[in-house]
Amino acid sequence: ALERAAVLIANNGSYNHPTLHEWIRAGRAALQGVSAVKIFPSDHKAARTRGAFAHYRRPLHLARAVLESSGFHLHKIDLPQHRRTGVSPFALNSAELFERWAELRLLKEYPNLQSGRGDISAGACGVVKIRPDFWIPAEGNSPAMILDAKYKPAPKSVRELLNEGGRNDIYQVVAYSRHRRFLREKLNARPEDGVVAGLMYPHVGTEEIVWQAPDASFCAPLSVWRIPCPEKKDSGAFAARAAA
Repeated sequence: ALERAAVLIANNGSYNHPTLHEWIRAGRAALQGVSAVKIFPSDHKAARTRGAFAHYRRPLHLARAVLESSGFHLHKIDLPQHRRTGVSPFALNSAELFERWAELRLLKEYPNLQSGRGDISAGACGVVKIRPDFWIPAEGNSPAMILDAKYKPAPKSVRELLNEGGRNDIYQVVAYSRHRRFLREKLNARPEDGVVAGLMYPHVGTEEIVWQAPDASFCAPLSVWRIPCPEKKDSGAFAARAAA
């Protein structure tokens, strides 16, 4: 398994890190005098991991993971055809998933909702570029809104938002609300029109809670939204929306 890992590291430029090479050298030094032989899946059943050999359990488990995930041949990939894939099947971008779920919920209330997915809006002089997650243009007496989804625990108050590392979230969404070119081209608004800046966080429960920061020093009306996480009954609508 050690030699198999060395081959994979040597053939993959993204793994070319001095620390990994040091680990390979240390492993080879520790196993000096041990022959490198071909390992078969059945060999794992014969490995002793009890009693005086209990300390081998963890390294044997890792060795088996290396060989089963990359193939048992020392110098080439020999995975079965159905296992040859460039993307791990259990890879999941939870932040993106929450953003799409928030979009589905928002569309029920705001049909004119706009999504920043795949849309980059150039800023002043075409230098500064921003991409809010969502925005709602001003219409009639309704102010424009800029909403950003944050996949992290929702703060319960303004104090908690400021004390728990939420300052960057505030700075980001408020900066969006002051971007003159974005206001003009996307929101049909001006800086003095009072754009509502909103932060959305996941919430476990059925009650959707919205609270506003009363402090006027935020430079823009700031709202914090808690979006209830989807339940099993929501999966059909969510899948249809994701496919669309």
